[in-house]
Amino acid sequence: MSSSEILEILSNSVLIIMIINILIGTISLLLGYKLVKFLSGLTFGLVLTSIVVFVATIFELSNIIIIILLSLIAFLLGFISGYQFYKAIIIILWSVSIFALTILISTFFIDSYIAGLIIGLVSAILFGILFAKLFKPFFIFITSLEGAHSIVSGLFVIFYSDDYIEIFSEILMNYQYYQIYPKQVFELFYNLPIPSIIIYPISPIILLVLGIIFQWKTNKKSKIQSF
Repeated sequence: MSSSEILEILSNSVLIIMIINILIGTISLLLGYKLVKFLSGLTFGLVLTSIVVFVATIFELSNIIIIILLSLIAFLLGFISGYQFYKAIIIILWSVSIFALTILISTFFIDSYIAGLIIGLVSAILFGILFAKLFKPFFIFITSLEGAHSIVSGLFVIFYSDDYIEIFSEILMNYQYYQIYPKQVFELFYNLPIPSIIIYPISPIILLVLGIIFQWKTNKKSKIQSF
């Protein structure tokens, strides 16, 4: 397969993915809280499915049918559990994410791994308590933020799709090189032509505010909708 054919395939794939990303982002921005049960079930189902696939890879399971069946079972169990216990599942998933993110950030400032674990654990517990107390505003903020980011980043990639495709193909063809020299990857992305340095950072903030206002006004009295 020639390089031009690879670039064409990548271009079409990226375009489709970004359009889907923008659609999902719009739904999250405007209807995140109304679909909280569905989003919780979908997320937890995908998490359990990913765990099953990861375990199957570790144990080198070669039977595709068994892997697919186990993945479907994991997804269904995760979806049902996430749908029924949406508050607990969402709080746990986000607390775990905060825990992991805090540990990652702490590695840049703290040499002690134990100290990083303690800071991560405390941060996750505090975040979980606040999330439980202020579930509705937290979830509206999170879904609005995710939606705003998805829309803006999707449009940005589509607008500069040729530049992104060129970079992705170069990374794919020189994977070992970029695995050893991650700074070059950063510089490669950093040198992409971007729209106005003011418009790009401001537009997600504007969408975030609009999403929060819209969701808050449309969910003042309404109950969480089943999907």
